[in-house]
Amino acid sequence: MSRLVQIVLVFVLGMALTSFDISPKYEKKIKKELQNTFMIIPETWELLTFIEDPEGEISTAFYLVKHVNTPLGYFCITQGKGRFETFDFIIIYDETKHIKAIKILEYRSGYGYEICTRSWLKQFCDYESRHQFQFNEEVEVISGATISSRGLTEAVNKANVILNDL
Repeated sequence: MSRLVQIVLVFVLGMALTSFDISPKYEKKIKKELQNTFMIIPETWELLTFIEDPEGEISTAFYLVKHVNTPLGYFCITQGKGRFETFDFIIIYDETKHIKAIKILEYRSGYGYEICTRSWLKQFCDYESRHQFQFNEEVEVISGATISSRGLTEAVNKANVILNDL
């Protein structure tokens, strides 16, 4: 194997391994949301799976949340598609795989930001991960945020399917 091929393989492997890390700018927000959800500060979380869509635009990572080696639940970091930009958010599930919270970590667009409100995001809570949300029927559409609300709904549905397969 040529030296160039070895260098490229090491670089690609290194990039793949670092793609599992949680961004430091999100870590504090995630810890706070986990503490609010589980009423305890989780000691650890471990990566269960990392999935990148074939177009490389959207990635999803699932973690098992533990405290004193006792599983508390799961969380997922994923992305939704807005009109012009993607946005990053987490879904927190309890140990029975019911949605407990959704938090937008970063919303990049100037349009559709209304989906970031806790009151709107609450409509997804307490449903089992087996549930597939019907946009415009079960999910309230927000005027001015139609594309973002559809993008979030689709991303939650995809995450639910993935979690059920774990």
